Amino acid sequence: MLVYPAGRAPGSCLAIADTHCPTGSRCPQLVSALRLARRLGSGCLIVLGDMFDALHRRMSLEELRRHLLQAVSGTELPESLYYTTSLSSHDPVFEEPFELSLNGASLLVVPGLLQLEVEGHELCALHGDAVVRSGVLAYALNAAAAAAGRPLLLEEVAKRRFCTPQAWLLAGHTHIPGLDAERRLGNPGSWKLYWGSGLRYWRPASFGVIVITRSGVRLLRPRKLETRSGRG
Repeated sequence: MLVYPAGRAPGSCLAIADTHCPTGSRCPQLVSALRLARRLGSGCLIVLGDMFDALHRRMSLEELRRHLLQAVSGTELPESLYYTTSLSSHDPVFEEPFELSLNGASLLVVPGLLQLEVEGHELCALHGDAVVRSGVLAYALNAAAAAAGRPLLLEEVAKRRFCTPQAWLLAGHTHIPGLDAERRLGNPGSWKLYWGSGLRYWRPASFGVIVITRSGVRLLRPRKLETRSGRG
């Protein structure tokens, strides 16, 4: 697993996952998350993989830039963007981390694990498919574990493998939102609405956002007006 230490973020951050943006057009899910970051005054947005739905192939940096610009469609961007790509499906394939300038914002793409300090919190961020490649299987395992009283099981496994005990492990992949302040685990859930064919996706989107500020780490559900929070 590639690990990239990125230093310190410029202020508070929002983290989302699994937007599954369509190819070649505006992405309403990503645009909504960017607008939320602006409303909350966050200086960065972290996308925990599966930003795109059908771009799992090698491509040039300029081609990626073109797809990103189509997705954000002129929306104002925060100072810094971080993108931890899926390694097994959906996202573009890259071998090494790199930075892009995107409409004045700095974008760091990490095909692996991102280490980042945000307002005094140590983050260990990745998509999550390094533990279980299949998203359907990952969903089933975490759903079964939650029913048995152990939510965020795969996130816990990922933290033990790849992160320090004091770090917050943030991941996507399972499409199941959750946050555990004691174990320092978080998953914002999914923003996916439709299959590529236009049919409604079989799992409901949670529209979850993990907000990292000096005062703590919180999971917000703005579309459902639900929140869970934890400090540390």
